[in-house]
Amino acid sequence: MEQYEDTLENLAFEAEGGQTEISFEDPAFQLRYRLDKTSRKLFTGVERFGSPFGYRLKRVEGGDTPARMVDLGESLMYLLGLDVNRLYREPPGVVLTGSNRRGQSVAVFFRDVERDDSTQWLQTKLAEYPADHVYTNDAAALSFQGCERFEAIEAVFALQFGKA
Repeated sequence: MEQYEDTLENLAFEAEGGQTEISFEDPAFQLRYRLDKTSRKLFTGVERFGSPFGYRLKRVEGGDTPARMVDLGESLMYLLGLDVNRLYREPPGVVLTGSNRRGQSVAVFFRDVERDDSTQWLQTKLAEYPADHVYTNDAAALSFQGCERFEAIEAVFALQFGKA
């Protein structure tokens, strides 16, 4: 029940065209569909994954709903089912290496895309940690040799929310 309350607390409905309320022709279907669609957009929007630092979600605690920090790197580790060999943080981002359940090597470079040195940091880490599967955020914006190997972190979260 708490997870349901947490989800509702984090929904921010912003209708297109200045619409201020949702019209429900079939309330049972429409409410579920619209909340599902809105929550997926809220939790898996690409802009949410611009940095591994500072992600916050509201959480219902008693009668209050404080915003709490969420460790996206750790969340990703669990979503991928990784056995972690190494995890460390640097100002440009988070590096996570390990293996998946199939025994394949995995490297995750969760970077702060707003930093000017973000791409250079990523290229250095890619050379330093070769792996069977390599993940980063905002992979579509990259254009350097080897960037085609990256799988999008956003897609991992979206898959968990049923969007992909």
